[in-house]
Amino acid sequence: MFQNPSLRIAVTEKCNLACQYCPKHGDSYSLKNPKLLDLKSFQEITKIAYGEGIKSFTITGGEPLTKPDITFPLTKHINNFKDINYLKLNTNGVLIKKYAKEIQNANFSEIKVNLNTLNAETFKYITLKEDKTENVLEGIQILKDFKIPIRIQIVIGKFNIKEIVKLLGFCKKDNLDVKIFDLTYYENSKGLDEDFWQKNYIPLEKVLKNDYQKWETKKAFGGFGHSMKTFKTQEGTKILIRDSNISSHYVPFCSTCPFYPCQDGICNIILSVDGRLKICRNDGYDISLFNRNGKLKNKEEVKKSFKDILNLFHKSKEKSRGLDEIHLPKRKH
Repeated sequence: MFQNPSLRIAVTEKCNLACQYCPKHGDSYSLKNPKLLDLKSFQEITKIAYGEGIKSFTITGGEPLTKPDITFPLTKHINNFKDINYLKLNTNGVLIKKYAKEIQNANFSEIKVNLNTLNAETFKYITLKEDKTENVLEGIQILKDFKIPIRIQIVIGKFNIKEIVKLLGFCKKDNLDVKIFDLTYYENSKGLDEDFWQKNYIPLEKVLKNDYQKWETKKAFGGFGHSMKTFKTQEGTKILIRDSNISSHYVPFCSTCPFYPCQDGICNIILSVDGRLKICRNDGYDISLFNRNGKLKNKEEVKKSFKDILNLFHKSKEKSRGLDEIHLPKRKH
Protein backbone atom coordinates (compact mmCIF):
# COMPACT_ATOMS: atom_id res chain seq x y z
CA MET A 1 0.00 0.00 0.00
CA PHE A 2 1.29 3.45 -0.92
CA GLN A 3 2.38 5.49 2.06
CA ASN A 4 2.35 9.24 1.60
CA PRO A 5 5.59 11.13 2.17
CA SER A 6 5.95 13.51 5.08
CA LEU A 7 5.49 17.28 4.84
CA ARG A 8 8.37 19.47 6.01
CA ILE A 9 7.05 22.95 6.81
CA ALA A 10 9.61 25.75 6.51
CA VAL A 11 8.05 28.44 8.70
CA THR A 12 10.93 30.87 8.08
CA GLU A 13 13.90 31.34 5.79
CA LYS A 14 15.92 33.02 8.55
CA CYS A 15 18.26 31.49 11.10
CA ASN A 16 20.21 32.74 14.10
CA LEU A 17 23.22 30.73 12.85
CA ALA A 18 24.78 30.64 9.39
CA CYS A 19 26.02 27.07 9.04
CA GLN A 20 28.18 26.93 5.94
CA TYR A 21 26.67 23.68 4.68
CA CYS A 22 23.06 24.97 4.75
CA PRO A 23 21.25 26.44 1.74
CA LYS A 24 20.91 30.22 1.94
CA HIS A 25 17.20 30.07 2.83
CA GLY A 26 17.15 26.72 4.61
CA ASP A 27 14.65 24.12 3.44
CA SER A 28 13.05 26.72 1.16
CA TYR A 29 16.44 26.75 -0.63
CA SER A 30 15.66 29.99 -2.46
CA LEU A 31 12.85 32.54 -2.45
CA LYS A 32 10.94 32.82 -5.73
CA ASN A 33 7.79 34.57 -4.50
CA PRO A 34 8.01 38.04 -2.90
CA LYS A 35 5.22 37.22 -0.45
CA LEU A 36 5.80 34.88 2.50
CA LEU A 37 3.16 32.68 4.10
CA ASP A 38 1.58 33.89 7.34
CA LEU A 39 0.17 31.75 10.15
CA LYS A 40 -3.33 31.61 8.70
CA SER A 41 -1.99 30.44 5.33
CA PHE A 42 0.17 27.75 6.95
CA GLN A 43 -2.87 26.54 8.88
CA GLU A 44 -5.07 26.43 5.78
CA ILE A 45 -2.45 24.60 3.71
CA THR A 46 -1.62 22.00 6.36
CA LYS A 47 -5.33 21.29 6.87
CA ILE A 48 -5.67 20.63 3.14
CA ALA A 49 -2.52 18.47 3.19
CA TYR A 50 -4.00 16.40 6.01
CA GLY A 51 -7.25 16.07 4.09
CA GLU A 52 -5.28 14.67 1.15
CA GLY A 53 -3.78 11.96 3.33
CA ILE A 54 -0.56 13.47 4.69
CA LYS A 55 -0.20 12.49 8.33
CA SER A 56 3.48 13.12 9.05
CA PHE A 57 4.76 16.64 9.69
CA THR A 58 8.03 18.35 10.59
CA ILE A 59 8.38 22.02 11.52
CA THR A 60 11.62 23.39 10.13
CA GLY A 61 13.16 26.58 8.76
CA GLY A 62 15.67 28.31 8.84
CA GLU A 63 15.41 28.09 12.58
CA PRO A 64 11.73 27.66 13.54
CA LEU A 65 12.28 28.95 17.10
CA THR A 66 13.06 32.39 15.65
CA LYS A 67 9.37 32.44 14.62
CA PRO A 68 7.52 31.40 17.79
CA ASP A 69 4.44 33.33 16.64
CA ILE A 70 4.07 30.79 13.81
CA THR A 71 5.78 27.66 15.14
CA PHE A 72 3.73 27.13 18.30
CA PRO A 73 0.24 28.09 17.04
CA LEU A 74 0.85 25.95 13.94
CA THR A 75 1.97 23.06 16.12
CA LYS A 76 -1.23 23.31 18.15
CA HIS A 77 -3.24 23.43 14.93
CA ILE A 78 -1.62 20.26 13.53
CA ASN A 79 -1.97 18.41 16.82
CA ASN A 80 -5.74 18.81 16.45
CA PHE A 81 -5.62 16.49 13.41
CA LYS A 82 -6.65 12.95 14.32
CA ASP A 83 -4.34 9.95 13.96
CA ILE A 84 -1.25 11.72 12.69
CA ASN A 85 1.94 9.64 12.51
CA TYR A 86 4.15 12.32 14.03
CA LEU A 87 4.84 16.02 14.46
CA LYS A 88 8.54 16.80 14.82
CA LEU A 89 10.63 19.93 15.28
CA ASN A 90 14.04 20.60 13.71
CA THR A 91 16.16 23.07 15.68
CA ASN A 92 19.78 24.10 16.18
CA GLY A 93 19.01 24.12 19.92
CA VAL A 94 20.21 27.63 20.72
CA LEU A 95 16.75 28.95 21.69
CA ILE A 96 15.35 25.91 23.48
CA LYS A 97 15.83 27.44 26.92
CA LYS A 98 14.12 30.68 25.87
CA TYR A 99 11.00 28.82 24.69
CA ALA A 100 11.15 25.92 27.16
CA LYS A 101 7.60 26.40 28.44
CA GLU A 102 6.11 26.59 24.94
CA ILE A 103 8.08 23.50 23.87
CA GLN A 104 6.95 21.57 26.94
CA ASN A 105 3.32 22.26 26.05
CA ALA A 106 3.69 21.69 22.30
CA ASN A 107 3.40 17.87 22.33
CA PHE A 108 6.08 17.24 19.71
CA SER A 109 6.62 13.58 18.86
CA GLU A 110 10.33 14.25 18.68
CA ILE A 111 12.73 17.18 18.64
CA LYS A 112 15.76 16.90 16.38
CA VAL A 113 18.71 18.97 17.62
CA ASN A 114 21.83 19.74 15.59
CA LEU A 115 25.04 19.02 17.50
CA ASN A 116 28.03 18.94 15.16
CA THR A 117 30.72 19.78 17.67
CA LEU A 118 31.54 20.28 21.34
CA ASN A 119 34.45 22.57 20.46
CA ALA A 120 34.06 26.38 20.49
CA GLU A 121 36.37 27.06 17.54
CA THR A 122 34.78 24.37 15.39
CA PHE A 123 31.32 25.75 16.23
CA LYS A 124 32.41 29.21 15.06
CA TYR A 125 33.92 27.77 11.87
CA ILE A 126 30.79 25.82 10.96
CA THR A 127 28.19 28.44 11.92
CA LEU A 128 30.08 31.68 11.18
CA LYS A 129 28.76 32.91 14.56
CA GLU A 130 30.01 33.10 18.13
CA ASP A 131 30.11 29.88 20.11
CA LYS A 132 26.71 28.75 21.44
CA THR A 133 27.60 25.18 22.37
CA GLU A 134 26.63 25.63 26.01
CA ASN A 135 23.20 26.96 24.95
CA VAL A 136 22.63 23.85 22.85
CA LEU A 137 23.76 21.46 25.61
CA GLU A 138 21.58 23.27 28.14
CA GLY A 139 18.65 22.99 25.74
CA ILE A 140 19.20 19.25 25.32
CA GLN A 141 19.20 18.81 29.10
CA ILE A 142 15.92 20.76 29.35
CA LEU A 143 14.32 18.43 26.79
CA LYS A 144 15.59 15.43 28.75
CA ASP A 145 14.12 16.84 31.95
CA PHE A 146 10.79 17.28 30.16
CA LYS A 147 11.08 13.67 28.89
CA ILE A 148 10.59 14.87 25.32
CA PRO A 149 12.01 12.40 22.75
CA ILE A 150 15.26 13.77 21.31
CA ARG A 151 17.34 12.86 18.28
CA ILE A 152 20.77 14.39 17.86
CA GLN A 153 21.70 15.30 14.27
CA ILE A 154 25.38 15.28 13.34
CA VAL A 155 26.75 16.40 9.97
CA ILE A 156 30.20 14.89 9.49
CA GLY A 157 33.02 16.62 7.64
CA LYS A 158 36.74 17.06 8.03
CA PHE A 159 35.92 19.96 10.37
CA ASN A 160 34.70 17.59 13.10
CA ILE A 161 36.11 14.19 12.12
CA LYS A 162 38.33 14.04 15.21
CA GLU A 163 35.31 14.61 17.47
CA ILE A 164 33.10 11.75 16.30
CA VAL A 165 34.04 9.39 19.13
CA LYS A 166 33.44 12.16 21.67
CA LEU A 167 30.10 13.16 20.11
CA LEU A 168 28.85 9.56 19.99
CA GLY A 169 30.09 9.08 23.54
CA PHE A 170 28.00 12.05 24.62
CA CYS A 171 24.93 10.55 22.93
CA LYS A 172 25.50 7.08 24.41
CA LYS A 173 26.12 8.49 27.88
CA ASP A 174 22.82 10.38 27.83
CA ASN A 175 21.00 7.61 25.91
CA LEU A 176 20.22 9.95 23.02
CA ASP A 177 19.35 8.59 19.59
CA VAL A 178 21.50 10.05 16.82
CA LYS A 179 21.39 10.46 13.06
CA ILE A 180 24.62 11.03 11.16
CA PHE A 181 24.70 12.79 7.78
CA ASP A 182 27.44 13.13 5.23
CA LEU A 183 28.11 16.64 3.95
CA THR A 184 25.67 17.62 1.19
CA TYR A 185 26.51 19.91 -1.71
CA TYR A 186 24.13 22.86 -2.28
CA GLU A 187 24.90 25.40 -4.97
CA ASN A 188 23.62 28.39 -2.97
CA SER A 189 24.90 27.42 0.47
CA LYS A 190 25.84 30.05 3.02
CA GLY A 191 29.47 29.03 2.70
CA LEU A 192 29.45 29.27 -1.12
CA ASP A 193 29.43 25.54 -0.88
CA GLU A 194 31.68 24.25 -3.62
CA ASP A 195 34.81 25.41 -1.80
CA PHE A 196 33.48 24.41 1.63
CA TRP A 197 32.21 21.06 0.35
CA GLN A 198 35.45 20.27 -1.49
CA LYS A 199 37.54 21.06 1.58
CA ASN A 200 35.39 19.15 4.07
CA TYR A 201 33.56 16.24 2.42
CA ILE A 202 34.55 12.81 3.66
CA PRO A 203 32.73 9.52 2.85
CA LEU A 204 31.00 8.12 5.90
CA GLU A 205 32.29 4.63 5.20
CA LYS A 206 35.79 5.91 5.95
CA VAL A 207 34.58 7.38 9.23
CA LEU A 208 32.46 4.48 10.50
CA LYS A 209 34.74 1.60 9.68
CA ASN A 210 33.77 -1.04 12.23
CA ASP A 211 31.46 -3.56 10.55
CA TYR A 212 29.80 -0.69 8.63
CA GLN A 213 28.63 -2.93 5.79
CA LYS A 214 27.06 -5.34 8.28
CA TRP A 215 24.77 -2.73 9.81
CA GLU A 216 21.08 -3.24 9.12
CA THR A 217 19.71 -1.18 6.22
CA LYS A 218 16.43 0.62 6.82
CA LYS A 219 14.21 2.38 4.30
CA ALA A 220 13.35 6.03 4.90
CA PHE A 221 9.80 7.02 5.83
CA GLY A 222 7.37 6.24 3.03
CA GLY A 223 10.08 4.37 1.15
CA PHE A 224 11.58 7.55 -0.31
CA GLY A 225 14.92 9.18 0.22
CA HIS A 226 18.07 7.35 1.24
CA SER A 227 18.11 3.85 2.58
CA MET A 228 19.85 4.25 5.92
CA LYS A 229 22.26 2.13 7.89
CA THR A 230 21.02 1.56 11.41
CA PHE A 231 22.72 0.25 14.50
CA LYS A 232 21.89 -0.08 18.19
CA THR A 233 24.67 0.20 20.76
CA GLN A 234 24.95 -1.94 23.87
CA GLU A 235 23.78 1.12 25.81
CA GLY A 236 20.56 1.19 23.76
CA THR A 237 21.41 4.24 21.66
CA LYS A 238 20.00 4.04 18.14
CA ILE A 239 22.31 5.33 15.40
CA LEU A 240 21.00 6.11 11.92
CA ILE A 241 23.36 6.85 9.03
CA ARG A 242 22.19 8.90 6.05
CA ASP A 243 24.95 8.11 3.60
CA SER A 244 24.39 9.54 0.13
CA ASN A 245 26.92 7.07 -1.25
CA ILE A 246 24.50 4.22 -0.54
CA SER A 247 21.62 5.53 -2.65
CA SER A 248 19.42 8.45 -3.49
CA HIS A 249 15.84 8.12 -4.73
CA TYR A 250 15.24 9.59 -8.20
CA VAL A 251 12.30 9.85 -10.58
CA PRO A 252 12.47 10.18 -14.38
CA PHE A 253 12.21 13.98 -14.52
CA CYS A 254 15.26 14.22 -12.21
CA SER A 255 17.46 13.53 -15.24
CA THR A 256 16.50 16.92 -16.73
CA CYS A 257 17.39 18.79 -13.54
CA PRO A 258 20.62 20.84 -13.64
CA PHE A 259 21.52 19.49 -10.18
CA TYR A 260 21.21 15.80 -11.17
CA PRO A 261 22.63 13.59 -9.78
CA CYS A 262 22.34 15.32 -6.42
CA GLN A 263 22.98 13.76 -3.02
CA ASP A 264 19.42 14.28 -1.78
CA GLY A 265 17.14 13.05 -4.55
CA ILE A 266 13.49 13.12 -3.47
CA CYS A 267 12.30 11.99 -0.06
CA ASN A 268 9.44 14.19 1.17
CA ILE A 269 7.37 17.26 0.35
CA ILE A 270 8.63 20.64 1.49
CA LEU A 271 6.27 23.56 2.00
CA SER A 272 8.55 26.56 1.52
CA VAL A 273 8.02 29.81 3.38
CA ASP A 274 7.22 31.52 0.07
CA GLY A 275 4.39 29.12 -0.69
CA ARG A 276 5.84 26.41 -2.91
CA LEU A 277 5.48 22.64 -2.71
CA LYS A 278 8.95 21.24 -3.32
CA ILE A 279 10.03 17.63 -3.71
CA CYS A 280 13.76 18.23 -3.40
CA ARG A 281 16.03 20.56 -1.47
CA ASN A 282 17.46 22.11 -4.61
CA ASP A 283 15.32 24.04 -7.07
CA GLY A 284 14.70 21.09 -9.34
CA TYR A 285 10.90 21.03 -9.10
CA ASP A 286 8.18 22.94 -7.30
CA ILE A 287 4.53 24.00 -7.53
CA SER A 288 3.64 27.51 -6.40
CA LEU A 289 0.54 27.88 -4.23
CA PHE A 290 0.31 31.56 -5.12
CA ASN A 291 -1.62 32.74 -8.17
CA ARG A 292 -0.47 35.35 -10.69
CA ASN A 293 -1.88 38.11 -8.51
CA GLY A 294 0.36 37.09 -5.64
CA LYS A 295 -2.49 35.70 -3.54
CA LEU A 296 -2.81 32.22 -2.09
CA LYS A 297 -4.75 29.95 -4.42
CA ASN A 298 -8.23 28.91 -3.37
CA LYS A 299 -8.86 25.67 -1.48
CA GLU A 300 -9.67 23.58 -4.56
CA GLU A 301 -6.56 24.76 -6.38
CA VAL A 302 -4.34 23.97 -3.37
CA LYS A 303 -5.99 20.54 -3.09
CA LYS A 304 -5.20 19.89 -6.75
CA SER A 305 -1.57 20.89 -6.19
CA PHE A 306 -1.28 18.34 -3.38
CA LYS A 307 -3.02 15.68 -5.49
CA ASP A 308 -0.59 16.34 -8.36
CA ILE A 309 2.49 16.15 -6.19
CA LEU A 310 1.30 13.05 -4.33
CA ASN A 311 0.50 11.40 -7.65
CA LEU A 312 4.05 12.14 -8.73
CA PHE A 313 5.40 10.42 -5.61
CA HIS A 314 3.02 7.51 -6.15
CA LYS A 315 4.21 6.99 -9.74
CA SER A 316 7.83 7.27 -8.66
CA LYS A 317 7.43 4.03 -6.71
CA GLU A 318 7.36 2.20 -10.02
CA LYS A 319 10.00 4.19 -11.86
CA SER A 320 12.58 5.25 -9.31
CA ARG A 321 16.20 4.30 -9.36
CA GLY A 322 19.21 4.95 -7.19
CA LEU A 323 22.87 5.60 -7.87
CA ASP A 324 25.40 3.29 -6.29
CA GLU A 325 27.96 5.97 -5.72
CA ILE A 326 28.12 9.76 -5.80
CA HIS A 327 31.39 11.63 -5.65
CA LEU A 328 30.87 15.22 -6.77
CA PRO A 329 27.37 16.37 -7.81
CA LYS A 330 27.01 18.05 -11.18
CA ARG A 331 27.09 21.81 -11.22
CA LYS A 332 24.49 24.10 -12.73
CA HIS A 333 25.78 25.51 -16.00
